[in-house]
Amino acid sequence: MNWRNFRFIQYLKHIKKLYQKHQRLFERENDLLFLCKAFLKTRIVMRSDDAAKDFQNLCQKASFHKQGCYQYFYYYINPYLSLSQRHHVFSNITIAYEKFIQNSFQALLAEGENLPNTSFKKQQNCVLLAIMTQIETISTKLHAMQRFDLQQLFAEMVQGEARHLQDGMQRILFLNQMLWQSGHELVGLGRFDALLFQLYEQDLQTGYITEEKAKSMLLEFCHILHQDYWFKSSELLGDTGQILILGGKDLQANTAFTKLILQVFEKYDKPEPKLLYRYTQTCPNVIKEQIFRVLKKGNGSPLLSNDDVILTCLQQAGIAQVDALHYGTSACWEPLLIGKDSSQNNTSILNFLVPIVKLMNDDLLTIEEVYQRYFSYLKEEILRICQASKALVYEKDAFLSLCIDGCWQSVKDVAEGGACYHNTGITTVAMGNAINALFNIEEFVYKKKLFTLAQLQMYLEDAEYGEQFRYFLQQKGVFGDDEQKTMISRINQITAYAAQVFAEEKNQWGGHFVFGLSSPGYVSSAATFPATADGRAYGEPFMTHISGIAGRAYTSLLNFAAKLHYDHGRCNGNVVDIMMNPQLLNNFEDKCRTLLFCALDQGIFQLQMNVLQKDVLLDAQQHPKKHADLIVRVWGFSAYFIDLPKSYQDIVIRRCEEYETVYH
Repeated sequence: MNWRNFRFIQYLKHIKKLYQKHQRLFERENDLLFLCKAFLKTRIVMRSDDAAKDFQNLCQKASFHKQGCYQYFYYYINPYLSLSQRHHVFSNITIAYEKFIQNSFQALLAEGENLPNTSFKKQQNCVLLAIMTQIETISTKLHAMQRFDLQQLFAEMVQGEARHLQDGMQRILFLNQMLWQSGHELVGLGRFDALLFQLYEQDLQTGYITEEKAKSMLLEFCHILHQDYWFKSSELLGDTGQILILGGKDLQANTAFTKLILQVFEKYDKPEPKLLYRYTQTCPNVIKEQIFRVLKKGNGSPLLSNDDVILTCLQQAGIAQVDALHYGTSACWEPLLIGKDSSQNNTSILNFLVPIVKLMNDDLLTIEEVYQRYFSYLKEEILRICQASKALVYEKDAFLSLCIDGCWQSVKDVAEGGACYHNTGITTVAMGNAINALFNIEEFVYKKKLFTLAQLQMYLEDAEYGEQFRYFLQQKGVFGDDEQKTMISRINQITAYAAQVFAEEKNQWGGHFVFGLSSPGYVSSAATFPATADGRAYGEPFMTHISGIAGRAYTSLLNFAAKLHYDHGRCNGNVVDIMMNPQLLNNFEDKCRTLLFCALDQGIFQLQMNVLQKDVLLDAQQHPKKHADLIVRVWGFSAYFIDLPKSYQDIVIRRCEEYETVYH
């Protein structure tokens, strides 16, 4: 294929991508008008073997736009400008924002002179000069508009470290803007309170800022990040990875700025950005109360991440303690070491039901043989996934190499394994379905001997009686029941075996494989998957993360999750996913709050919660314009309900109905 044809194909691919993103919006401009605009405005910067030069060319074409000028900040992404893509681009990342808050670009340029005289040094120098030129361009345009306040923020980026809260927030926005513009997706925002609390407190003490002005700045910051969510969204609208990390075991004494952010989110009414709070048992009661008020609002945020469990698990996975203390998240809930980590934590999905489907046709005489065969097939599936992951090739990225610690020390591009950490995270689906299926096989095939494995498979697929048979199997589900000690032991045995197999493999950069019991793929992976022995029908979605079957009490599910093992590489996100009715929360607020935080104290890994009513959801499905602002939690992100595909809307409605049935 010649160069011009390749360029034209990249041009058409980008237009197609934009159009598909645009079409997911419930309320959108005319499709034909959008396509015409896309054909006229789209510009593609072709990648070459010189990643720094490519980034420089992109910066030269990244135009200033007055639309990006706000009261406190400047931020603009041109969705029609893109780098061509030959290989995979690093996504699900959070960069070392503190590096640019605590340093000027001139200081970084001078520091870069100490690098060994290699092509890597030349690349980094080129990137820094391109960024400084971009800053100068923006600064000049702002001056022409007489926005001297914003101009000063950009001038200080080049000359010195951030001196005020507004300065620090503008630097985060600028770097975030450049990451999105250069083709990265699911871009995190770092430990927001840890990054900025000292600047906030300093501004308050000197009278440079008031609490109310800080709130206004935070609110504008959030609205800016939400502005382009249609363009930023990955597989579903709202899936952007834009998460503000709050709290943490090392930050409990510094709560003033954390309190302020939570106060803003008590009133903030958009799904983007989202919050993740790093909880520990020493969390102040005033913060707990604020967290609960934000959860009660019903935006599906914050996700609660348990430092008392996760920090230990990360260290057991080979992470230095000092680095583990600064973990954040890749995009939804997969732990990531902020600013030091290029780990791709959502590359593949392990389906725990695959081994069961394979063994259904085997002639197995005992339940012991069933489990032996299950483990054998599970190993085959894990090795297949590892090999596929190792084969992935990533674009060299001089800009990202500047933003991730370890690359300068190793003098290597991030695509060559230059970051301090470069593991591979595997998400998993259907553990709940697999355990319920194994329980049914043991109970009805080998204990009660009601049918053989082959007959069980035949009944599942029977056109006349299959539905009734599957309903019978569904009533026996044990996943999420804290009294099922044998079943809990079996889950821990399966995950320990998977961890052992993964531990024997290394990825393409020499890093480790880790996995967890959560995945965004519980719908897509199930779409063509056959009926299974837990009573699930063909194509029916798998169970959501760590959740219970219909009728399972909160206490049972939460106690159950606290008994699961998450150590030794089983730490790539383990989310307990629950729903609560607003009326239940209002009537039993104290008990509900105590329930959630006690569950974290007992040892669950992570927790996310929807606050929804079935009647409201059904009405929103029938009359979407009446409920345009209704927000729900999906996977590990929040989204407008009306923007979700009907298949996801139906899941949310069904699960909401199941919880309302129990707690009516």
